[in-house]
Amino acid sequence: MTDSATRRIGIGFLAWAVVFQGAASAMTLDFRQAVDIALRQNPDLLAVQAQIAQAKAGVAQAEGARLPKITATVGATRTNDPLNVFGIKLSQRGATFNDFGAGQFNPAVPGVLNIAPDNLNEPSAVNNFSTRLEAQLPLYTGGKLQGYMRQARSMLLAAQSGDQA
Repeated sequence: MTDSATRRIGIGFLAWAVVFQGAASAMTLDFRQAVDIALRQNPDLLAVQAQIAQAKAGVAQAEGARLPKITATVGATRTNDPLNVFGIKLSQRGATFNDFGAGQFNPAVPGVLNIAPDNLNEPSAVNNFSTRLEAQLPLYTGGKLQGYMRQARSMLLAAQSGDQA
């Protein structure tokens, strides 16, 4: 190998060492910092913490099953379907003889009983609004809620002790 080739290799190595010096330098940590970083970035520890959070949510859900549940429902209907219009008018206590074609009834007209009443077969649209408030409270569940509570607490204890929940 010639002297100039050796010199080129040496200069190239020196340039490489200078460029990558920052990447090769290590971070200086004391023992406490190293432990803190290891605990924060430990995937097993993060998984255990997630299992504990999941088990705590299960306990809260089981406790919530003992509380009353309140449901509010609001509905609106608009229809001109003859059967639905008649049913809605009956439920609203608003049906009249005119809904059956009494306004078209004329005893002087021959065959009046064979005439189809327009108000009954082709009614105008009717609106119906409904509201409902419902409350449910478990009175007797045959021990099901207590079983849910025991199961949820056992899952939490298992997660806290490191077992698979």
